Amino acid sequence: MATTPEVAGSPFEIQLKGRKFLMHPFSDQDLGEFENWVKTQRINVAKANLEGLTPDERQRQLDRAFDDAFQLKLTSPAALTLMSSVPGLVKLLWIGIRRSAPKDVNEAWVGEAMLDPETMAYAAAVVDKFNETTLGPLPGSPETKKPEPNIGTSPLSDVSSGLPGK
Repeated sequence: MATTPEVAGSPFEIQLKGRKFLMHPFSDQDLGEFENWVKTQRINVAKANLEGLTPDERQRQLDRAFDDAFQLKLTSPAALTLMSSVPGLVKLLWIGIRRSAPKDVNEAWVGEAMLDPETMAYAAAVVDKFNETTLGPLPGSPETKKPEPNIGTSPLSDVSSGLPGK
């Protein structure tokens, strides 16, 4: 049965570093921002690996990176891989909470919060659940459901029923 936040596309509460935040549904603009971030990551990897290449090899590598980046979509395997990486989780969480985050919280703050392994696992579960309700089943997701981690007011409490879809 659908919950009110899921049906209404309403924000839901999450907690990072002992602070409560509202995780807002992603707008098309938010999804586009993340997709552009994914594309930029592909280009940055190529740029970081230019040392020792001839000018022609550098140009070919950059051309290939730009071509690859242009082809990337939000549900492509490369985007899904980045989505589950630490930088991807930080970017997605920040996009989700920034509308109502206090001024002392920014993307770097979210990144620092992710240094804690429990927070990291909690954040991954939040993003997975959020993706399910925002994007629907993603390509390559397992047919069988994994046990759902606790995602409510604390990484250690079982309040996952407050998430969309619960």
